[in-house]
This record gives sequence, structure tokens and C-alpha cells, in this order.
Amino acid sequence: MRANRVSYCGAAFFVIALASIGLFAMKAQAADAARPIRIGMVLGLSGPLSEVSGPNSVAAARMAVEDFGPALLGRSIEIIAADDQNKPDVASSVVQGWIGRHEVDALIAGSGSAAALAVHELGRTYKVPVFISGPANPAFTGSACSPMTIQFVWDSYGVATTIGRELMKRHIDTWFEIAPDNANGRALAKIFSAAVTKAGGKIVGSVNHPTNIPDFSSYLLEAQASKAKGIAPFAPGLDLLNLLKQAHEFHIMGGAQVIAGATLTVTEIHALGLPIVHDIELVTPFYHNFDAATRQWTARFAERTKSHLPTAFQAGAYSAVFHYLKAVRAAGTTDGPTVVAKMKALPINDFEMKDVVIRADGQTMRPLLLARVKKPTEAKSPTDYLEIERVVPAAEAWRTLAESGCAFATKH
Repeated sequence: MRANRVSYCGAAFFVIALASIGLFAMKAQAADAARPIRIGMVLGLSGPLSEVSGPNSVAAARMAVEDFGPALLGRSIEIIAADDQNKPDVASSVVQGWIGRHEVDALIAGSGSAAALAVHELGRTYKVPVFISGPANPAFTGSACSPMTIQFVWDSYGVATTIGRELMKRHIDTWFEIAPDNANGRALAKIFSAAVTKAGGKIVGSVNHPTNIPDFSSYLLEAQASKAKGIAPFAPGLDLLNLLKQAHEFHIMGGAQVIAGATLTVTEIHALGLPIVHDIELVTPFYHNFDAATRQWTARFAERTKSHLPTAFQAGAYSAVFHYLKAVRAAGTTDGPTVVAKMKALPINDFEMKDVVIRADGQTMRPLLLARVKKPTEAKSPTDYLEIERVVPAAEAWRTLAESGCAFATKH
């Protein structure tokens, strides 16, 4: 009898425990359904990357929410943001907190590659979609690829390979490289060198410089003395500004040597002005003055951000949010793997991209724009900066799926 009572009590306890777990799960699901659909942005809201991404990427993402509509699946939609200070440990701490409190359904990483890789790995672990809207490390769709990550804007492979190959077609076949003495700088120089060499050209000189330095004169004089037909600097941000100012002082701009601005954005062009940076060649995934649709969106963005011009990273943040919300609507759920699969099944269509597909490895197969910075006399308006020389098709711009090295995307 006693044994039966014990068994009965044990069974009753088990049923009660199951009921409690079920009730907890129901409450969690109810709480999840009640809270907004949230997209968390982890990026440099201060510091050297704040101008090209930063607060204005948050503004662009919120524009996408407004354009999509205020609600989805019976829930409101919110963008939340945190400053990762361009530090992987800070980015990880922020994201782990958000995920632990069930506060986000998707993530946007728009800072440096190291911080973004930390976010990318957490997305993989917790099956939360991650959208890369600025960092250029090709590992996101290559050796470190994740089924949960989509690269929306560019990577160093696409940009460096495209500009090297396109300028080689003009017989600019000897080059001098000036690269930061860090992993990103060396990687860009290596990719550019490979593209030039493959096309039959030659790297006649290469130097590495410390980051955050004011004086590039010795490197520029060495590049001038090399007689290379082209000079390829790979510094970003403030270092690039200082390098280009000094290149202008040495009369390199518009001279016999062509400068390939692999890391040049409208932020640097706007800061320095056409008299200093004219005739630099560059590759960009986005240009605010490309067509009527980009001009209209730019006007709205400028009004929202007090006359700032959008960078490719900020436009990319808009596209990532808008396409994610369309996929959630089509999938009828915010489940991470289901939504990412739907994002890859649906073509991207918005103000900057038309019928652009996302490849299995997460690479957004968008075209790239080969452009030249205009001379002051060529500009038709104060922000008419670029002459688009060629729209480079996606099939030419990006490495193939087989070349990417993405294991999950190529195993079949």
C-alpha cells in the first residue's frame, strides 16, 4: 500500500511539474507575443566609425520601420541600439544581455570586423539572425560563415578585387600599396595584389604604416619615387583623410599616378572636398546620387539627420531591416532560421536594390559601382561627387560560392 502511495505521489508530482513547465512556456510565449518585434543594433555610436555608420545607421533603420508600417504579426516594431565602442567584449556583453532577456529577434552589426564577428558568433549559437551592414571581413560569408548571418553591404574581397581588375583594364598595371599594419590592412593589400597579378600587373612596392598617425609623407614620397602608375592606400577613416590631404600637397591628385580609393566613402569626400580628392578611383556598393530613387531617399535621410549624406553602411542598415520585416510577414513568424531562409528565398527590392538575391552563404549579390571622384568643375550640385564609370554585375564583383569556403553552403 505504502509503495502504491509513493508511486501515486511521485506521479502526481511529475504531472504537476509538467503542468508548471507548460504554464511557464505558455507565459513565456504570451510575453513574447506581447512584446514588440525588436531589432538590436550593435555599432559604434561614438568614436572613429560613428560617422560612416553610427547614429545615422540607427536613423536609417528606423526609416525602414516607418516605411514598412507600425505593426507586424499583431506586434509593434522597434529598433534598439547600443554602442559597442568597437570592442568585441563590449559587443558580446550587450548582445548576451539582450538575448538572455529575450529582447531581440534580429541583430545588426555595423562596427569594426572584430566586434561584428563576436555578434555573428552569438547569432550562430542562439539562432538569431545577424545582418552585417558595414564590416568588410570576407570571413562572414567564408571561413567563419553562419546560416544565421547575411552580409548586406560589401567585403574587402569584392571591393579590392573589383577595383584592381577594373583599373588593370585601363593598363594601370604597376602599383604601389600603402596599407595599415594590422590584419584588415594586410588582408586588403593581399587581395588587391592577387587581383592585379592575376590580370598581368605588378606590385612594384608596398609599405605598412602604424594606425592613427598624422604624417604619411615618407610613404607617399616612396610611392611617388616608385613611378608606379597607381597608388593604392588602404587606410580607413581619419588616417585616410590625413593621407589624402598630404597626397594633394605633393600634387599626386590628378597627376600621372592614379589613386585607387578602396576604402574611400562619401564621408571622406564630403570632409575633404572635390578640390582635394578629385580623380580618385573607387568602388562602392551605393551612391546617394545614383538615380531618382536614391536621390529621393537621400533627401528624406538628410532631413532626418540634419543634412548628413548617407553612406553605403547606412543605406545597408535600411535594406537589412526592410527586407527582414518583409520576410517575417511572409513567413508568419519571427523564428530565426525560418526567417533567414525566407530572406534568401525572396529577392531584395527597395530604393537601392532591385531583384537582388541573397546567396546560400549569406552574400547579398548586389552589383558594385566603379566610380571616379569628379573635378569641381564637373559637379552639377554641391553633393554631385561621383562619375559612375561602370555598374559591375554581381557575378563579376563577388567570389563564387565554391571560392567562398563556406562549409555549410557548399557541402552539397
